Amino acid sequence: MLHRNSNSSFKFPNAFGPYRNDIITYQGDAVESNGTIQLTNIENDTNMPYSAGRASYILPIRLWDPKIGLANFTTTFSFLVTSNEQSPGVGVSFFIAPYHSKISESSSDGYLGLVSPETVFNTFQNQIVAVEFDTFQNELDHTVAHVGIYVNSSSSVTMVKWGIDNVVNFLTPVVATVSYEALSHQLNVDLSSLNGTKISLSHEIDLREVLPDGVSVGFSGVTGRMVETLEILSWTFSSNLY
Repeated sequence: MLHRNSNSSFKFPNAFGPYRNDIITYQGDAVESNGTIQLTNIENDTNMPYSAGRASYILPIRLWDPKIGLANFTTTFSFLVTSNEQSPGVGVSFFIAPYHSKISESSSDGYLGLVSPETVFNTFQNQIVAVEFDTFQNELDHTVAHVGIYVNSSSSVTMVKWGIDNVVNFLTPVVATVSYEALSHQLNVDLSSLNGTKISLSHEIDLREVLPDGVSVGFSGVTGRMVETLEILSWTFSSNLY
């Protein structure tokens, strides 16, 4: 049963230490590592191919109520992408999915850690809204590195290019804010980094038509044939039903 409180908020401003493990749920290859969320598998200091992991807030978030309406929410997080590959891959996503949803065993590479090969093109079998920060082109994507919004699929409904030279191996965090405006049904994404990268995009969507009232929020990360290190450094989230 969902908690009836219509507001949710939490902050992880600096680190995700072991003492946070009762607040963050890890699936697949995701683990806490040196105060960060490490989303994909590393063995002997080597990034492993075809890895997938998720990390999500342990409690359900109340996204909408049939009597009250939709929730506004804002989440801000910082992350770091590093790789020794000339063409790294694949990317990190902020996702919203049904509470207690599980990662598929075959969801690495272009499946974002969110859908499976069996359901990738069947939007009726998936319940997912995600913002992906992609660093590699694959057969399911439209371009090289990009930021995209995904609804029930691993193909984006809207996207903007994201120059790969601006995001990998600068060893400076990328900061992203994802917000939802209940009245206008606008999902907004703003991204910035210390090297000057700034990106914005939005998509109109009524989340009640896609997701249940109680959801998980968190991050997924994947590698494919190409690899990279994906680390979440900080995270804040707040929501309230309009």
